[in-house]
Amino acid sequence: SWWKLPLSSSLVFFATALPFASSLASVPSLMYERILGQAGTYPHLSINAFNFWTIIPSHNWTSDTSTVLGISGRFVGLSIFFLFLFLTFNKWKKQNFDPKLSYKVAGIILLIFYVFTTRMHERHMLFALPFIALAASYESSLIVVYTVLSLLFTANLAIAYIWSYNNQLWIISDWMISLLSQLTAITALFFGSIWNFPRQNASFKKILGAHKSLILILVFALALRLIGLAHPSQYIFDEVYHAFTAREYLANHIEAWEWWTTPPEGVAYEW
Repeated sequence: SWWKLPLSSSLVFFATALPFASSLASVPSLMYERILGQAGTYPHLSINAFNFWTIIPSHNWTSDTSTVLGISGRFVGLSIFFLFLFLTFNKWKKQNFDPKLSYKVAGIILLIFYVFTTRMHERHMLFALPFIALAASYESSLIVVYTVLSLLFTANLAIAYIWSYNNQLWIISDWMISLLSQLTAITALFFGSIWNFPRQNASFKKILGAHKSLILILVFALALRLIGLAHPSQYIFDEVYHAFTAREYLANHIEAWEWWTTPPEGVAYEW
């Protein structure tokens, strides 16, 4: 039955407190205190975890109370997680809470929690991997997802391990950290959003076959817009107003809203 997994997991979880509790009745309060204590440590967007937050590498070891337009990173991460939690259980409900899908549900929840919430260490993806492996025993196509995530997890562990013994210097460039983070986030979204891989794969092939010309045009147009995107390296034309002001908004600089503020030389605030 579907309730056996959460029940047995909860019993094992609370059993780990028994050696440290003064009495059986004190176990819930002890575990509650430990959960709060653990959740309050390292209040950063990411702690060497290559996930959604390190798509911009400078977010690593940045406070998760940092805000964009008044919204903290911690709130954003938890909001995305609870949205996926609702969507996942809703999809499981449509499958009549099939017990065979319980491993997949657990894997999705733990993986999305790792990818989008803050305060994640590089090792925290590990909790999702055993459940994804078990889910693959019922759905063989998930072996691909499991393999990709295992490779990304191993790479993250190895790079973070070397970082800790290399005077906290990364052995890879920022763009590589961003790429690994993007791959992790995309794989998590793919795993959490698509439940029937064979059917989706057949549908995708059908779309490709029916719209070859359109897809070629879109790929060509995308290349034209992305190649050389970083050139020039300085503001030009209206960027001195619009792009500069947008960056100031993102950095929460209150001067961007104050009409009397004198802007830095070479740029201007857009009113």
